[in-house]
Amino acid sequence: SVIININPLPVFSISGDTIACKDERITITAVKDASTVGGLNYEWKDKYGNVLSDNDELNIVITKDTTLYVKATNAENCSKDTSFHIAMKGIPAIHAVKDTQNVCKDDPAELVVTSSMPDVVFSWVDARTGANIDANDLSNNNTTLRQIVSTYKEYKATVTKSYPIYGKTKECFSDTIFKITPWEKPNIRLNGQIEICQG
Repeated sequence: SVIININPLPVFSISGDTIACKDERITITAVKDASTVGGLNYEWKDKYGNVLSDNDELNIVITKDTTLYVKATNAENCSKDTSFHIAMKGIPAIHAVKDTQNVCKDDPAELVVTSSMPDVVFSWVDARTGANIDANDLSNNNTTLRQIVSTYKEYKATVTKSYPIYGKTKECFSDTIFKITPWEKPNIRLNGQIEICQG
């Protein structure tokens, strides 16, 4: 007689974001199920069969839509394969439309930004302190900043695109910094004698 032992397959799942911003580095993790006894060995591959990692974690930079393949093997040399897909989302570009960096002290500086990507949100902060810019100094859906400057200023404008993902939101963004050094206004003094006629 022959006794055949049927060994269980490894049970595991993949944890990680299924959406990533372009050029974002993310971590994908293979998680062993509590029902699986003993350790598991993992092997990650890309769609071309190139081995990317033999650890439970994979760090990867996403430059396009990517499908990863992972094989888990238990102590009985039983293996199970699965795949994991990551969708790459674009980063909105930010463009400076108006940049009045040459401004006199105590005069208003006006900065305007735009983006070609629809449905984006603009925000501004003080680039050196991180403090939010007063809402009263912003207009046109936060694309325009107008503020009196008396000392050197750095403003950071950020454009953010939100992508829904399973009840959550993935945000991709880009930013730009404006540096403004206000010029001192010239002092004008009148010298000499002024003569006027009576009446």
